[in-house]
Amino acid sequence: MILWNLFRRTKEKEDACSKKGAARLAGRRANLAGKKSRRGITLTEMAVVLLIIGTLIGILIAVIDIDALKEKTWRVKIKTDSLRVQNMVAEYERAVGPMESDQSLAVLMEPNEEKGWTPPKKRESILDPWNQPYYVKKSEEDGSTHICTFGKDRREGGAKYAADFCITDEATFPPWAKKR
Repeated sequence: MILWNLFRRTKEKEDACSKKGAARLAGRRANLAGKKSRRGITLTEMAVVLLIIGTLIGILIAVIDIDALKEKTWRVKIKTDSLRVQNMVAEYERAVGPMESDQSLAVLMEPNEEKGWTPPKKRESILDPWNQPYYVKKSEEDGSTHICTFGKDRREGGAKYAADFCITDEATFPPWAKKR
């Protein structure tokens, strides 16, 4: 008899659990039938977002004048390079001897142990805004040394960004470099 009661109680518990489980499952199915389950974004939503982002970037690029930004960075580089490069050339000339006119500042990157010259650690310190080495120009009138650049075209002559000028003589600056 005890065994029979134990069996009956276990069977009742199993039936109750299975009825609850079936009711839960039926409830979930009913909920899912009324609305779709969403687990991400659709391709259309993604296309709309990308279109909006592209439009905003287009407007931003139209507003920002990229050439003006480049000019400003070049002007700042020229101004900061002027004194620094002059000091490097003066140190080099004290250690090694005078530089010749039209000589590239790339020579500053070559060590000269017998005369005690150690090149600067950064090659960028002798490069103009267009990543070419500045060059030395000796004035025929007073013998002064000027640090010059060939401009963006890297050749003698030219206009606007391709103009040759000396970073140590503001009188030779092209108009875009004179702006404040």
